[in-house]
Amino acid sequence: MHPLPILALLLFCFAAAAGEHMNREEQPDQMGLTIVGDACFPAHEGTRAVPVRNGNLEARQEKQPDAWPLYGGAVHVVDATDAPEGKAYVQAPDGAKASIVSPDFALADGQPYLLSLWARTTCPVRAVLGADTPARFLKWIYLSLPSTEGKWKRVGLYFRPPFDAKSGNVTFRIESEDARPAFALDDLQVRTATEAEFAQAYKGWRATKPEHEAAARPGDGKHLALSIEKLQGRGIPGKPFLIWAIGSSYTNMLGNGQTLIQAIRERFPAAPPIAYRKHCGSAVPFEFVRGWARQFVVSEQPDLVLIYTLGDAAGLETMLDDLRRRTTADIVVPSLHLRRNDKNDETSIESAYWKQIREVCMRFDVEFIENRREGAAFLTRHGLSIEDVTRDNVHQNDLGALIINENIARHFAACKESSYDPAAREQTVPARDAAGARDWKDLGGGRLAASAQGAALELKFNGIRADLLGVRVPGGGALKVFVDGKPAAECPVFFTTYMEPGEKNKRPEKGLTGDQSPHAVKLGPVEKLVPQTWVFKMLDDEGNYELAGSVAGPDGKGHVEKPFAGASGQISLEPELWRRPKHKDGYNVKAGDTWTFEVYRAVAERVDFKAPADKEEFFSIPLVQNLPCGEHTVRVEAESGAQVVVSGFRVYTPPLK
Repeated sequence: MHPLPILALLLFCFAAAAGEHMNREEQPDQMGLTIVGDACFPAHEGTRAVPVRNGNLEARQEKQPDAWPLYGGAVHVVDATDAPEGKAYVQAPDGAKASIVSPDFALADGQPYLLSLWARTTCPVRAVLGADTPARFLKWIYLSLPSTEGKWKRVGLYFRPPFDAKSGNVTFRIESEDARPAFALDDLQVRTATEAEFAQAYKGWRATKPEHEAAARPGDGKHLALSIEKLQGRGIPGKPFLIWAIGSSYTNMLGNGQTLIQAIRERFPAAPPIAYRKHCGSAVPFEFVRGWARQFVVSEQPDLVLIYTLGDAAGLETMLDDLRRRTTADIVVPSLHLRRNDKNDETSIESAYWKQIREVCMRFDVEFIENRREGAAFLTRHGLSIEDVTRDNVHQNDLGALIINENIARHFAACKESSYDPAAREQTVPARDAAGARDWKDLGGGRLAASAQGAALELKFNGIRADLLGVRVPGGGALKVFVDGKPAAECPVFFTTYMEPGEKNKRPEKGLTGDQSPHAVKLGPVEKLVPQTWVFKMLDDEGNYELAGSVAGPDGKGHVEKPFAGASGQISLEPELWRRPKHKDGYNVKAGDTWTFEVYRAVAERVDFKAPADKEEFFSIPLVQNLPCGEHTVRVEAESGAQVVVSGFRVYTPPLK
């Protein structure tokens, strides 16, 4: 036989053997949130694959619509016998300022995932998960492929996407501006991960960091009784536990909630799904964060509000008073971490300022976290400096954020001396206890089914909000809702949305565009309010603006430094809640800048009981929110003879009236 065919045969056999080796399944060599091995990783029982279009990276962009979009010009699909899977892989050549972007793939609320692929690189490659979510500060999760020393390695990345995400994609690029060595990728796969698997991966990652004693102590959780009850499974079945984090860039640097969520789940393995949302700005103090709390956080009735920033104690007091009157949420306020201009001594740890902040928190039964003191103790115990836990003069780095989150998490513990009775704030009322229950069919298990069209349940309660707990069924009917004797559509309760900066707003000299804005408005007498879209628009570069409503039309003109009241009486604005409108040489806000928000009615006019699939589905829905705290009546009435199944109501009564 001629030597060339023999050589070709040997090369073919070698490539086939290499492919077989790479595509077998093995446990990874390196464990943690990032795992590395020489073969594909076995799937755990109970997981499922998530389809990724052209995940095998065989399609060429110029020929096939399934090909990945390739950016940077030089990125291309390489046909090669050494491809770890199939006959091709994608590569970014040496020196190229390039990105490789995957197609979108589906994500689900609260579900952990494992993304794995073959990688060949000589330096770390940043992997950025971009999530399709309305959350402004949780759209990206930063992951990293480690160097594989120029060899093909299977790399797996565990992540938990933002709770609201329905889909996402991942971008791979080298961050360094100095050197961009070539890297290659192949065979990207995504699958779900079990909570036990994710917990084990997290534990492996945590073991690589300095140990931190964060066990609960007597007194921890004193002001978190309702949160603990829900995390123990005694809330509304299936309803996520919602954490709203608001504050400055310090809040942003705490991460996407994954660390806090995992630490809580370790303490409460049977906890419901935990949703983490956040809204942050550049150096935003308490006095402006209160605007965000009032404008859109309150409407979601979070289970927990986390506030991590600085500011005037009076601003914190105003915000806490507002939250305590309009929500039943538990509240957590940590003292700020030590920064590089601080010292690890008692003078920095226990200043007059932090004594004042602590005193305000105690008056409002807020869980105050001695984060400053506990962070200092961590540094001393490990012989570390403040520079070891900060990324710049003021912001915490990843290790600093880990310690802060663990300092917060240690307070999630049952406390024998709780400061309040959870039932005084939230209580579930069985359907059978509502007036009119005798006209409904008892299905057992606390569930009632409407016997006929017009069958009604009536609940009298003391509070600000009432939810309906029901069961959607195939062919289910609907209920009409009445509040205090009137159709819900006439109920005078309203919320506002976030004041969204216009996409074409002029970039300010300092800080985010959204920070140079009104942080909240005050709604006029409820009898004057009409649901609609409102827009503030700057008329010039001197601070003059106009307000217009989609229904009201032009509603008056104002100035950023003066109190404003719209002509229709629906909207007013305090100048102290317009943040950074000017600087020493003029105004940050410019002609044409806009801020748009909605005023909407905080009711459900009608409740649909038809299941989206051919199975029963438990659900909960707010019937009415933001009522003046006091005695109210909610009535639900069957529209037809079609089946509606009600199991109860949830009533919310804030601690301050």
